[in-house]
Amino acid sequence: MGAILGCDPTRVDTTAQFVLGTESDHPDTVNFPGTKLRYVKAVTAFALGDALKLKTDEALEPNALVPTAAIQEPIVGIAHVAIGAGSFGWITRHGRVASAKAAASTAAAARMGSSATAGTLTTLTQADSNFTSNDYFELLAYAQSPIIALDANDSNGANIEVYIGQG
Repeated sequence: MGAILGCDPTRVDTTAQFVLGTESDHPDTVNFPGTKLRYVKAVTAFALGDALKLKTDEALEPNALVPTAAIQEPIVGIAHVAIGAGSFGWITRHGRVASAKAAASTAAAARMGSSATAGTLTTLTQADSNFTSNDYFELLAYAQSPIIALDANDSNGANIEVYIGQG
């Protein structure tokens, strides 16, 4: 695909400068090889590291996003810069994310999914050895956008590096 001329992952626009949904390779191919970005509208404000989902009642769907706010929500991408409500910018939809919000005590190599805390990823867990609805949602989250923690954080919680696979 290649990086699109003018694609700046740290840029935030108050008016759309690209067609919503435009995808580009990350321009920094040394530190972010194979990383794919998508140009979107922030329906509500995104913070650095927010996990994002579709805003399904928005006219610009599927390129209008909001932070996740509940467990078992499909994650579209992660914001790598803060983007104000109504503004436009690039999010990571596949590849390395240097700073994603994660729940406290996340272990490296953990499979991640949405949590009840706005924009925050949490470790997917298996309730028991029987196939339960929790197992189903873990598999579904992994199939849609497998997210793996590349770092660990402590009990205070902190942003961590993650990798978003292709779902």
